[in-house]
Amino acid sequence: MKIFYCPKCNTYEENFKFENLKQERELTTWINPRDGYGMIIKHIMCPSCGNVLSGIMEARSNDRDEVSYLKGTIEMYNKESKDGGMINDGELKWLIDDIKRRKGLRKIDIE
Repeated sequence: MKIFYCPKCNTYEENFKFENLKQERELTTWINPRDGYGMIIKHIMCPSCGNVLSGIMEARSNDRDEVSYLKGTIEMYNKESKDGGMINDGELKWLIDDIKRRKGLRKIDIE
């Protein structure tokens, strides 16, 4: 089961599917191998709020603990280390701006 989660707007969807291949290409922002640890995160632009670091992960089951773990993992890649996340301190804004530049989107300010 593929789960989609956006920690910015708390959008969550089980059995997430793109409408078509074109939508998948347009929304995908970063394939995150997580340094070879665990399952990859396919980061996409959230259809609800535009967060470019929302993510899709494959759950092996619909066990609530596993789903909670996957949501937490996606959330950690939306934060810097100083905030309990996995992005190096001072690099979150750069990462988001770089993704937006590559996708042809406008830059944003991070608080």
